Amino acid sequence: MRIGCAHRIRFLVVAGLVVTLCGCPWSRWALKDPDYAAKYDEPPVLLDVGDQAKQAIDARFVEGKGGWYVGGAGHADPDAAGGEIGVFGYPTSWLSANAGLALLGGTGADDLFVGLNSALRMQSPSRFSPFAGVGMFHGYSENQIPARDDFIDNDDDGSIDERGETSSEYRWLSAVYPEVGVYFWLNSSVRLSTSGAYYVTTEGRDSDFWFYGASLSFLKN
Repeated sequence: MRIGCAHRIRFLVVAGLVVTLCGCPWSRWALKDPDYAAKYDEPPVLLDVGDQAKQAIDARFVEGKGGWYVGGAGHADPDAAGGEIGVFGYPTSWLSANAGLALLGGTGADDLFVGLNSALRMQSPSRFSPFAGVGMFHGYSENQIPARDDFIDNDDDGSIDERGETSSEYRWLSAVYPEVGVYFWLNSSVRLSTSGAYYVTTEGRDSDFWFYGASLSFLKN
């Protein structure tokens, strides 16, 4: 009898800690979302820590919704930095997808690339959610290089190979990457994300690199 009582007390203590950390006894963190509010529009039964904990972490209301995000990332050796803005969505509560316009500078290619970045991620449908996913980046850069000896009128001024004449050089960079990270919903519409992705690039294995980033996402309720 004492053992059973001890287990119950231990459970209540642990559940109480979870409830406290999540902002309970009646968590209001996502009540501004109509789908969440429809489930949890009334306070749970007092001391019903199971329902309280469920309410405090439940993020299934994101299913079928989407929004926009902004973020940045970086790494050293090779030096790399980037920024991104785009859209994201939740086909299901445990699967998210994003696509955006990205800038990627440095890397083993030592250039600035503009392109598209996209990813698919699997996560638990909870307020604090580790995730794992895969993604790809495709971008290009444009540089002006000296063109005095190519026998072409590159600037269309009627002269060939004059002093200071340049031509445009285009480069392409593609990469695929696995990534891991965590989501945390600050409230029903703002999500903080941090992640690490390993870019496997078309520049060769010596130019592959880890990319560590963070972003803020804004869900349309």
